[in-house]
Amino acid sequence: MELKKVFKESVLDYPRHLVVYAKPKMGKTDLISRLPDCALIDIEDGTEYVTGYVHKVYDPDPIKTLANLDQVLDWLIKEKPYKYVSFDTMTKLEECTIIQGTLDYMNSSQGKKFNVIDEDLIESIKKTNPEEAKKYEKVKGAKLPHTNPHFKVVETLPEGYGYRWSREAFKRYSDKMKLAAERVIFICHIKDKMIETKAGSSVSGREIDLTGKLKSITASFNDSIAYLTRNKAGNTCLSFKAGEAVAEGTRDTRLSNNEFEIGFWNKQSGNYSKVDWSPIYPDEQPIKY
Repeated sequence: MELKKVFKESVLDYPRHLVVYAKPKMGKTDLISRLPDCALIDIEDGTEYVTGYVHKVYDPDPIKTLANLDQVLDWLIKEKPYKYVSFDTMTKLEECTIIQGTLDYMNSSQGKKFNVIDEDLIESIKKTNPEEAKKYEKVKGAKLPHTNPHFKVVETLPEGYGYRWSREAFKRYSDKMKLAAERVIFICHIKDKMIETKAGSSVSGREIDLTGKLKSITASFNDSIAYLTRNKAGNTCLSFKAGEAVAEGTRDTRLSNNEFEIGFWNKQSGNYSKVDWSPIYPDEQPIKY
């Protein structure tokens, strides 16, 4: 194979995979729903007050939620019906994939005895509820269903071994989500945290509400991470300013270390007067209300 020295120009002027995180009730779902031709995939049951293309996959049973999500993803990947697809939220997805990861472990050779009704479980139940223990004695050796109150998640395994299984389940779904559209937005909750600075002092910071390595996995496999907040004028902003106490950042030099007003709030009407996503997606026009 002959190689040549070739200079490559950037071909994208927008983030293909954007993570947006914010405090609860900041209106992140509503603001994203105002993007033209944007589908909202509701994993968390949080779109009751949102108008737009909503596909609700949430179910009280996390495994049913994932089954619903799989069905919608297969359709989105095949048909590509939307310009944007947003997933609300990745924090809720993690809760579901912890259960899926546990089931995956139980179906492996290493985990075939995990969540099995054994003598230890029966004895522990007998201490508080002898009658209930009798019922478990009749099905000794069976596997507990994930809906059982005595079901343990894989992350309870010693030395953190179980986290690998839930991470793999999470990544399996997040990788599939990336194929849903040309432009994908992942919505996350925020987690407050005390962070030690380079100078040795502690500051109050914020990060994506995901467990352990999932934060770095999510950051490394997405183009941009933005923090959504409101400024003094009440307008909604997206910040890509990276620092010691925040998780934001981007590979796009146009967005890097900048903050953009996206939603312009009208206090009298109690609604946006204008939503302008063009600083993030330059081919979009401002929408006035």
